Amino acid sequence: MNTILKETFLHLWKKYFGNAELPIVFYYTDGNGGAEWADKPKGWSCVICELAKVRSGSSIVYNSERVQCGGAKRYLGYTDKRTGCSYLLCKA
Repeated sequence: MNTILKETFLHLWKKYFGNAELPIVFYYTDGNGGAEWADKPKGWSCVICELAKVRSGSSIVYNSERVQCGGAKRYLGYTDKRTGCSYLLCKA
C-alpha cells in the first residue's frame, strides 16, 4: 500500500472521526493480496462472526468454498439462491 496515502487517510480519519474504529473494506480480486485465507468451515460458519478478526487487524480472504452460510453466499455474489442467515448464532 502507498504509505503516504495510508498516513493521510489515518490522519483525516482521526481528525473527523476521533477514536472511532476504522471502516471494514470488502473488495473482489483474483489474488489474495497477501492476506490470510479464511479457514474452510468444518460445520456452521458465519462471515459476520469472522469480522471480529478483521476488527482486530487481520485481513481475510474468502472464496465460495470458504463461505458456508447461504445468506453470505448470496450477498457476497457466490450464488443467486435465497436462503436465511442465522447471524444471531455468532459466538464471537
